[in-house]
Amino acid sequence: MTMEPLIKREIRSELKQKAERASCEVFSANLKQLLLATPLKGKHILGIDPGFSNGCKLALISPMGEMISHNVLYPHKSNRKEKDATILKDMLLEHYCELIALGNGTACRETEEWISKLIQEKFFQPLDVKYTIVREDGASIYSCSPEAKKEFAELDPNIISAISLARRIQEPLAELIKVEPKHLGVGMYQHDIKKKYLDEALDDVVSECVSFVGVDLNTASQCLLRHVAGLTEAKAQQVIEHRTKNGPFVCRQQLLEVYRIGKKVFQQCAGFLRVGPTSVEEEAYFYKNPIATKLDCTNIHPESYGIAAELVKEMNLKLVDVGKSDFIKTVKEKQLDSSKLKEKFKVDEQTIQLILDALCKPLNHDLRSDCPSEPVFKKGLTTIYEIQVGSVLTGVVSNVTHFGCFVDIGVGMNGLIHVSKYNGFSMKLGDKVETFSAPEQARNILHMIQGFSKHHLDSPFDVPATQRNSDLKFAVRMIMKDVSHNGDKCVIYSWNVGFSGVSASTECLEAPHSVAFHSKSKPKQPFYNVLMDDGSYRYVAQGTNSFGTCTL
Repeated sequence: MTMEPLIKREIRSELKQKAERASCEVFSANLKQLLLATPLKGKHILGIDPGFSNGCKLALISPMGEMISHNVLYPHKSNRKEKDATILKDMLLEHYCELIALGNGTACRETEEWISKLIQEKFFQPLDVKYTIVREDGASIYSCSPEAKKEFAELDPNIISAISLARRIQEPLAELIKVEPKHLGVGMYQHDIKKKYLDEALDDVVSECVSFVGVDLNTASQCLLRHVAGLTEAKAQQVIEHRTKNGPFVCRQQLLEVYRIGKKVFQQCAGFLRVGPTSVEEEAYFYKNPIATKLDCTNIHPESYGIAAELVKEMNLKLVDVGKSDFIKTVKEKQLDSSKLKEKFKVDEQTIQLILDALCKPLNHDLRSDCPSEPVFKKGLTTIYEIQVGSVLTGVVSNVTHFGCFVDIGVGMNGLIHVSKYNGFSMKLGDKVETFSAPEQARNILHMIQGFSKHHLDSPFDVPATQRNSDLKFAVRMIMKDVSHNGDKCVIYSWNVGFSGVSASTECLEAPHSVAFHSKSKPKQPFYNVLMDDGSYRYVAQGTNSFGTCTL
């Protein structure tokens, strides 16, 4: 009996496990960066979920994340553009909203062009309107979930998607954790990994991020609370029910009054939960309660409150002044020696340093603001035709893999920076790439992309088939005519190679249906294997061919 098959299986198994671990590491690192993106608090934001036949869904949210108004516009219909532009302006002016979060799904590029044109024409004056492109991954899944239906019982799922897009800018962590991490589109081959193994790795990352940032006990949703260390789905539900029945929490210690939360659970979760007034107006009234303390708005654990009080007293300060600018200035000037204080209080030096660091921060300090990575807002549209070999571009890293990172350079498709071009830098999701030069080798690829990009949705109906590039007659995002369905025009959005030929799935522009078609015989022309953002591939066909029920 030969040992060769057994050894091969063993080696294959080890390599697969190694690949799974590597993929999980990439996914976890990307997910962490995505969840810890700096929030844009205190702003009205308009979320737009773009579309063609179903229109562009609009939802405007308040600085607290509440939905104020919503609408559906059809700016891609020639007879609606002026009217819809006026409706959009009125929505923004009514609430003095200057920020737009535009989803990156279907019709994104066309909607961006429309908004950009209005901005360039100064249509929104006196508002200084800017927009940013937001990842739509998982938004449609959340909009149909029980959590979404519970919060927005009367709203259409499409409007809920628009609300979610706006909230992803305002408070990324609180909104993104409502979606299963595997649907957020920042991984590599995640669908080939065992579900249990992937879920465990990603749940740990989510819990770590939530605990790192901290959670407001009086405003946090159940989705957020269940990821706090020590709390489960059931315990989070008990916290919500106690808060609903008895009113807002006044101090962390009241957590012990919640059913099923004992001293052990309290010890695990208390340091990650914040309790304080929900507004500046409530502050004076809130702290008149004798059990309320400003230490509950810091990341100091209740077990260390005694030490914190002694340190404050030693610096001749008062606990009621914690978080104020003069208090913070004095703590920084004192520069207490934590190595000496650990002997006095019989605790480790890390605990002393953590307390001192917390006393040097404002109340409810968000650690994400220490490493700001706010979204890039734009006022104008850049097209791929403006890029020349040697062009210097600015972009944001949208996905990171082992072989390189994908960068959104604002031209409708992402660029790839190979790992060999990092020049010693470590790229992370959300990093801003200040300079990116299109290399000489990109000339042929760039011409190929331009060849079929000229025939996609930028001008879908006015380019005759006879004038199209014969070398790239069929390509992703090109317009085709569905002969079998009233001649509706369709957009090719994916290719697949099969034994009977090439099949292509299309999304119809003018009616809510999809159509699939395939070649009658296996084509002989070559295909470009195009690498996509998520590590998968799509095929772009060359040459001419007769396809089943669809023709150009």
